[in-house]
Amino acid sequence: MSRRSRLWWLTALLASVAGTLYVRLLPESFSYGYFGFASCPGHDATSEISAVLWPVTAWVPLFWYGGGPVVVLAFAVHWLTSWLGRPWIGRLFAWIAAVALVLVAGSGPVAVAVDLVLDRGCLDVWGGPEGVAYLTGWQVGPATAALCMLAAVRNPRYLVRRTLRARWFRRGLAVSAALGLLAFAPVSDFVPGPVSKCGDSRDPEQVFLCTMHQRGLFTKVGDHLALAYGRRQCAAFPAPGIDPYLIASICPPAAEVARRERAAEQAEIQAEDARSQKICDADRHRPRVRPVRVAHDRIFTDYGVIEALETEDWDDDLLTTAQDDGLVATGPGHLMILTHSDYENCVTVEAYRQRPPLEKKGWDRVVEVGYASPSGTIELGDAMGGPQMPNMAFAGKGTYRIRVHYREPGWEEFTPQHLLIQIFPGRRGQRAVRHD
Repeated sequence: MSRRSRLWWLTALLASVAGTLYVRLLPESFSYGYFGFASCPGHDATSEISAVLWPVTAWVPLFWYGGGPVVVLAFAVHWLTSWLGRPWIGRLFAWIAAVALVLVAGSGPVAVAVDLVLDRGCLDVWGGPEGVAYLTGWQVGPATAALCMLAAVRNPRYLVRRTLRARWFRRGLAVSAALGLLAFAPVSDFVPGPVSKCGDSRDPEQVFLCTMHQRGLFTKVGDHLALAYGRRQCAAFPAPGIDPYLIASICPPAAEVARRERAAEQAEIQAEDARSQKICDADRHRPRVRPVRVAHDRIFTDYGVIEALETEDWDDDLLTTAQDDGLVATGPGHLMILTHSDYENCVTVEAYRQRPPLEKKGWDRVVEVGYASPSGTIELGDAMGGPQMPNMAFAGKGTYRIRVHYREPGWEEFTPQHLLIQIFPGRRGQRAVRHD
């Protein structure tokens, strides 16, 4: 065994030791989250390889300590076979050991490099620089050791020249080149082709392509690749991880599953609406005196705010005042009522010519405030938009009293909360808590 070969074997062992020391310095755990559509074959391949070979890593001591035992064993075999005059056996064993070491404990750095060349977004898939350092940094040592093993057993130069000049090698090279061209033929499908633009077409394939593009998928490659992907997904459906909504337009089985899921969701929504409406109807207020106007509605708010706004002045800071009160606040041309944002509201608004009798029974809070209507339009509704309730300012512009009754929702049953809002002419006056 030459001095050069011994130096390479020593370097391989030192690389394994360095990998072991790196593992000792790593934190016990590392976690990260990722959402996106980057195509990262290196990451996918590494995950598949790890899933298959993890028992080898866990239970075969040869691959522990950065692959140091593999290096020592391969060196011993190479030295022994060289001493016995059969060096080719040692070289073959070293090649096998190096390949095994890369597969079991050294493929990560290569996978990261491949992914970053194909798509820079793959860095996030690996968890960023910190994730790369944690997931693959320890594999640099074993990968380097494998390369040093190959360098230690490479043929002398004269053997390389003799091999290159051999007739069997030239013929084998020609056959390999021909097979390589044949193997590359299917890959020609990846030549970029036309990419369709989304429009109003109802063609199933066009709908599928538009769905893919809207999700940021296959936006830079030809339509034929996207369609091929969709057909493969359809052929594998209903395998885990396949989104039926994505391929529904070109895959009847997926379309049927998507239709059933949408129907079930719609039925659930309708049942919940019917339940809430039934509760609102059952608890509808029965006025003690005849109101001038009455309106009922079931309102779901985005932020727990029901308001009537008659002016363009949004900067009146009324929300702060309402939050201090916990239920209602008014300003010139602005009425705001607060409820719980996670529950629906059964709302009843009644307008009276005179002050109605005070009702406390069945309500958690009753607050009365004054309100000045500059335009004679009091239309309550969700602050973020949607239909408004009818105008309750029957007497036109002027001053009114607003009496707000509030009943909490069924917290455990998730039933609606209730509001009774009584509006009648009167002086603005002071805020009055009628029941709390």
